[in-house]
Amino acid sequence: MCNQRTLINWFSHNYKIMKLSCTLLSISVLFQCATAWTSFDSLGGGVIHVASSSWGPGRMNIFGIANNGQVYHRSFRSGIWSDWESLGGYTQLKPAAFSIKPNWVDIVYTGPDQMLYRKTWNGLAWNDWRQITNEGKFIYGPTLTASPVDTTNLHVFGVSKNRALYHCVIDVTNDQSSLWEDLGGELVGEPAAVSYGSNRFDVFGVAYDNRIWQKTYDYGWREWKVLYGGQYKPGIGVASKGPGSINVFGRGLDDTIYYRSYGNGKWHDTERMRGQVRGSMSAVATGSTRVDVFVAGESDGAVYHSYLDSKSDNDPTDYGCYRGFCWTNCSTVVADEVKRSEWCYTTKGFNRDFKYVSCEGFDSCQNNWKCAGSCMV
Repeated sequence: MCNQRTLINWFSHNYKIMKLSCTLLSISVLFQCATAWTSFDSLGGGVIHVASSSWGPGRMNIFGIANNGQVYHRSFRSGIWSDWESLGGYTQLKPAAFSIKPNWVDIVYTGPDQMLYRKTWNGLAWNDWRQITNEGKFIYGPTLTASPVDTTNLHVFGVSKNRALYHCVIDVTNDQSSLWEDLGGELVGEPAAVSYGSNRFDVFGVAYDNRIWQKTYDYGWREWKVLYGGQYKPGIGVASKGPGSINVFGRGLDDTIYYRSYGNGKWHDTERMRGQVRGSMSAVATGSTRVDVFVAGESDGAVYHSYLDSKSDNDPTDYGCYRGFCWTNCSTVVADEVKRSEWCYTTKGFNRDFKYVSCEGFDSCQNNWKCAGSCMV
């Protein structure tokens, strides 16, 4: 709860900015008690939609769709954002991105022919765009996810012409796809999917009643259910910081971002982020303590970025918990700027025995454990 002194200090710090303009490009500043979320910063770009992924601690990739329909990419490593680069392709809908394993990224979009197209970074280079060859036509952008322990099966969800949610699985080792599975529902925008454990998937989407609905797989698909009250515009962001964790972000009818977190077996109260958004949204977790949110501004096309990190100043930065497994920085002989971005999953046993240690937070891990596998950039 914000006290009076906190409120006065916040207003004093921000009054001059608010007086000049109550709108910072496409994000309006709301006068309310500040949370631990950072203010939205512009990453530029000139895009109409945004997607995000993470393949390691402190590592992020964002993808934007420009006005000309091409896909653009920017990466974050060692505290530095790269320049934007074009990946080609063509779509006017929101894409989806996911990293099923370290140094690997898949991005999928819905083309003008309503078919899905996929491009992959394999650790060395981007391959060409290629159509996902199984049947299926879709009217919104897709969403991607995978189980934290699975580095093979990429789960793809899309909304077909009948507004139902469909699901298929791609084996990333041979690019083979399963048949589409009809999961029902009546969605009016792109869905968002997440997995916080083996054989557990949660998909969210806005339906005709403007409420957020949830479809869960837990050793079998459950019935659709309303996540929580309130009315929302199409477009959901979702992220998982680790086992048993979900963060869902929705855009209210007032263009404010509302989010709700799931942890310790229950949903917590709905909270409101500072600012308003009028564009595409994406969320990603980069560790067991941090979630990042990206918004494509409707008026100027820039990508805006905010994050929440529950790690304190005294918590370790050279090891932690990522996607349910302990990690640590690697010792290498390469240049310092690369060394800071290298890491490995750890083991309690022998070096490179591939016996990863599971975790729910950095308290479960130690920085003197050996690498269970190779260093990954």
